[in-house]
Amino acid sequence: MRRVTVGAGALLLCGLVLSGCVQTPEPSPTPTPERTFECTPEAGGDAYPCDQTEYDRMNARLDQYREAERIYRRVTEITFALLAEKKPMSDELRALVSGSYEDGLAQELVDAQSSKAAYSGQPTIAWIYRAPDIANEGSVIAIEACSEVSSLRVTLDGVDIPLPATQEQLFFTVKEGSLLLTSSKVAEVEKC
Repeated sequence: MRRVTVGAGALLLCGLVLSGCVQTPEPSPTPTPERTFECTPEAGGDAYPCDQTEYDRMNARLDQYREAERIYRRVTEITFALLAEKKPMSDELRALVSGSYEDGLAQELVDAQSSKAAYSGQPTIAWIYRAPDIANEGSVIAIEACSEVSSLRVTLDGVDIPLPATQEQLFFTVKEGSLLLTSSKVAEVEKC
């Protein structure tokens, strides 16, 4: 009798499986891989694995560098337009600079107003690099730039004044939530 009971139980189980009454186990979900990030050193170099916090910090610094470059390009553009027009510091320029940079620039524009020199054109910014290893006057970020002067002309009494290319270290601070160009170090170079 035992054989009949076992046989009947096996038939019942087989019938249930075939009829769909017994659920087949679902495959376990594949674990979602943990999101990984790649960061690059501020001074440049090979990328390395990093976490979300480091990745966010890196992107915030990159945004500051982009803003510093934008500010420098705009300051250069406005400054040479004001020199050509023999005008003093504008409100737009004042909103981009501060500290010793603002003081020196304001004086340069005042001196140009009383000068007989004529200015035209704009210098060409040949390159801009991040400069994470330098600081000045409490700066939070720095860039280095080199400008060629082939498209810039300064004339005094009908004579063109030769101008050298310049290499600059530019330092930025944050004031009231805005990045401002606050100081610089300038060196004359033969070419960029």
